[in-house]
Amino acid sequence: MLSPLLSLLLGDSLMAFNVVAENIQFINHCNYPFYVFEVGEGFAGEDHEGITVPAGGTVYHPIRNTEGMEGGISLKIRDLPEYRVAPAGILQAEYNFHPDSTGKLWYDLSLVDCSPAAKPTDPHFCPLTQGGVKMFVPGYEKDGCLPASCSAQGCNDAYLEPGPTLGDPTLSCHAGVDIQFETCLDSNGLVTILDDEPEVSPPGASPSSQGPKPKPSGLGSPKVSPNGICGAESGYTCAGSALGQCCSEYNYCGDGNEFCGTGCQKDFGTCRSSFARSPSTLLTVTKPRQSTS
Repeated sequence: MLSPLLSLLLGDSLMAFNVVAENIQFINHCNYPFYVFEVGEGFAGEDHEGITVPAGGTVYHPIRNTEGMEGGISLKIRDLPEYRVAPAGILQAEYNFHPDSTGKLWYDLSLVDCSPAAKPTDPHFCPLTQGGVKMFVPGYEKDGCLPASCSAQGCNDAYLEPGPTLGDPTLSCHAGVDIQFETCLDSNGLVTILDDEPEVSPPGASPSSQGPKPKPSGLGSPKVSPNGICGAESGYTCAGSALGQCCSEYNYCGDGNEFCGTGCQKDFGTCRSSFARSPSTLLTVTKPRQSTS
């Protein structure tokens, strides 16, 4: 049995270890909670694995070493306690951490799964942005570790469309730092108004019906989806849709791995066997980009 003194010293050591380890600190200034769902290699955003950040609370989440992973980690953020693929308003805090090979941490704030102009009743409403959100490395901006933010007036250095494209922000910092993600910096903002949002299983869950659905037998090509719904049942395609080019197995348009990878319906949009970018441009919907400098 440990002596009281040894227990105290051990506790202090463990506390010091936790402080030193890299974390994302979710700091919620809102008067309502928000929820975080981890998506990446080995993480499917399951509801029961979601992180609750309570009103007025702070939650520390470890930054994972992504060397050896296929891409980075995307932390999907909602003001509702379940993760759903689009149409569902989602913010993303993304990162790619290579402490051994480069000693660098790449990160970004992404709104590619939602629309900043959408109203709270719209399935693509961006939660938390109206009240002000900021993703940054505290104390290291002078070292080039720049922030990304959004408010009711717009966004700075955040991804609004799938990238990378010329002029996109490339945010990075050295290993050994924490990232902070703060919400409701200006006000409580607006919250998602849930009406008749369709029941959609999270990635990795079994779809409600088994096997691929046949392409509709009507004359001509499927029409472009006007609302993000696709597949045989609706007859709509995602090809040419502003909401995404890939039709997921759950019949929704999008551009991320959830839509373009396993289960993607090639008869109703574009599918890709690999959604990974080249090593010099690691950012996708779920993978932060690595700078070449």
